Amino acid sequence: MDKHTNEPWIALPPNAGSHFDSNWHVTDSNDTFVAHVLGFNHQTDDQCAANARRIAACVNACAGIRTEDLERYYNAGGGIDEAMEEASLRGHVSAVKERDRFAALNAELLSELEKAHVIIRNALKCMSPPQKSKWGDINERDYVDAKASPAPTSARR
Repeated sequence: MDKHTNEPWIALPPNAGSHFDSNWHVTDSNDTFVAHVLGFNHQTDDQCAANARRIAACVNACAGIRTEDLERYYNAGGGIDEAMEEASLRGHVSAVKERDRFAALNAELLSELEKAHVIIRNALKCMSPPQKSKWGDINERDYVDAKASPAPTSARR
């Protein structure tokens, strides 16, 4: 997982935001300093401005793509399109895995409910009519009969 400053990044001209000096800055959305853009090698102010704006624009355009993927595709001669596609596929694969995990949990819960149903049917076979009636009364009192909605736990006895 990337540990860089969260997007969006913002390019600020000299003496803007809370950074008062003659250089361009790149900050996050909370005006927290991320980068200082200096004019070395006789760069003009226009070049410094363009560099700061490009840094912020590139980082914002790559939101959601891991730095490792960007580096790998660049080093292999690929581009941003391949890195974006991989990030999208990774998200899709993650969603499919989560769906499959929930499907397995649902199957497990259904199996447990079916077992509970068999246990209840077997218990009813062992009960006399007065016992069944008493059990029905207790269930109705606790709002678990077939006709009533369960009451909040605090309202049950």
